Amino acid sequence: IVRLDKTAVNNISNLSNVKRVDPVIIVNGQIEEGSLASEANFYGISKNFFTLSDTNFVAGDAFDDNKNVIVVNSIFTKIFNVKKPEELLNKELRLTLYQKIPNSNEVNIISLPTTLKIVGVADNDTDTTVYLPRYKIDNYDMPYGLLKVVVDDSQNIELVREKIMS
Repeated sequence: IVRLDKTAVNNISNLSNVKRVDPVIIVNGQIEEGSLASEANFYGISKNFFTLSDTNFVAGDAFDDNKNVIVVNSIFTKIFNVKKPEELLNKELRLTLYQKIPNSNEVNIISLPTTLKIVGVADNDTDTTVYLPRYKIDNYDMPYGLLKVVVDDSQNIELVREKIMS
């Protein structure tokens, strides 16, 4: 098992054949718009995540890392009771994150100080994921849920995987 933290990102980044390591913070929480609230899974990502994940958009597009914006999955058309994904664009949401306190059953509740505007709707009607720029939550010291590792050649994927796991 590899502990996913900043040290792991640095170590993996320094491996031969690795071009880039893109960490993803995964945390549960809640979104709110007016009186409507819904539980959600939050992915704190860089804008590269959408390209690396081959994400298809049904409305809008990926975000720029430096703005108060988010991308939501298309399941939110049902949650917000709208007919078309385009109707979700430009909605401003308040986000609350549930940060698990290590070695405890307690949760730290973090309300982000600004609303974030929906600029894209990803084609996924099965899970309530909200994607936001990682820098928005990086300072809350949350663990990474996964790492996207880009290698120099597809033939080196297994070699790099073995180095990471050793």
